[in-house]
Amino acid sequence: MANIYFYPKSDPKMDESSNPYTLNFERSLSKTHTIFNKSNNRIGVLNLFKYLLKCDIFLFNWIENIPYRRYGKFQVLIFLFFILGARILRKRIVWILHNKGLHNIKNNNWINFMFFLMMKHSHLIITHSLEGIDFSEKKYPKFSSKVRFLMHPVMEVIPVVSEVTKKYDILIWGVIHPYKGIVHFLNSITDSNESPLIKILIVGKCIDKEYKKHLNKYLSENIIHLDGFYDIKEISRFANQSRYVLFTHKSDSVLSSGALMDSIRMGSNIIGPNFGAFKDLSSCGFMQIYNTYDGIIKIIKNKEIDLRRNSREIQKFCYKYSWSFFIEKLDKEMINILR
Repeated sequence: MANIYFYPKSDPKMDESSNPYTLNFERSLSKTHTIFNKSNNRIGVLNLFKYLLKCDIFLFNWIENIPYRRYGKFQVLIFLFFILGARILRKRIVWILHNKGLHNIKNNNWINFMFFLMMKHSHLIITHSLEGIDFSEKKYPKFSSKVRFLMHPVMEVIPVVSEVTKKYDILIWGVIHPYKGIVHFLNSITDSNESPLIKILIVGKCIDKEYKKHLNKYLSENIIHLDGFYDIKEISRFANQSRYVLFTHKSDSVLSSGALMDSIRMGSNIIGPNFGAFKDLSSCGFMQIYNTYDGIIKIIKNKEIDLRRNSREIQKFCYKYSWSFFIEKLDKEMINILR
């Protein structure tokens, strides 16, 4: 058992769009370890110094994004002092490499610096996609030996209601951001003769007002957008009414997706782009991948899916890659860096 500082702390009561990944991670990790920082962090990276003497391991998710948080550049400088103190005190740093960069932002010197800093000073780097290993070997070959692939953990299967009428061909769900490429996809299919035959349901809050204006231009009787936050049970009900759950991500910074794992546990047939975790799962019966948006239309028209076989495969997948399995594998890796 280790004493761990966990970053970031999140509070779903304060933010409806709060990512359940960190909540599930912390809850599962605390079964075998002590999480020292109990309350939400309100002072940024300064909070790290409060626990510098108390914790053995500092575990970070999305710490590379701090240049774009409040007082971001100042926080980066403070974080440098933390790294120095952690090295002197022989503390161990674990970094979860979720993405290859900040979505929609390329070649930013501050972000690049944070990636280099974490690659160099982390003792263990976990990625949820094989592409994360390729990324580190190509861009940071000197530090790539510290990177380990562990499949993104998944919660238990959500029971599927049988024999539900499929109202929609495609469900796209989750908080809507430009990097997810939804507008690009809709623009692409409007030029297709098949578009009037495809019924699409988009479920999720669109926070960017300008992007919402672009999205609204494509809405019709066959393309519906429910703009709001929905819990996983409601999303599952929509997924059960849809032939496919579609991911239209166009950003090459994406490595893994929590929404992908949730879609699997819903029992969905999934269509995703040919990169990251989507590509990793391309051999699974429930996953179809595409290289261009035209490929999505071909899948919808021509692909026959064995739903019973997929159901069995999904059950096995969710059992094999549970949160307890993930923590067990992570524990073995952390034991090695504590020696």
